[in-house]
Amino acid sequence: LAALAHATNLHWLFPVAIAVSRVGHTGFGLVAAQIVQQSVRQEEAGAVNACEISLSSFFELMTYALVMCFCARTEHFSRAIYWSLGVLLLALITYTCGVFRLKSEQGR
Repeated sequence: LAALAHATNLHWLFPVAIAVSRVGHTGFGLVAAQIVQQSVRQEEAGAVNACEISLSSFFELMTYALVMCFCARTEHFSRAIYWSLGVLLLALITYTCGVFRLKSEQGR
């Protein structure tokens, strides 16, 4: 994308695309926090929110560490891409199993 933008004199496209993607990411984070807050009792909401934020921060830190250790050279950047795809697939499987389990419990 960056090479295409440079070749076609659209050098402004890449920063705009990043800004737009961050808006979507922030919106998703706010919606997820709202869902968590609504599904937890009010007296436990602070502890659950703190635990969720600490876990998110830990895994973000682990992402940085993995990239620094295994993708130090630009030739190895594909490893980070494959790692990301694997983690996304694992998240999809986990979420799907949780939804099916919840639906089967509600059907009883």
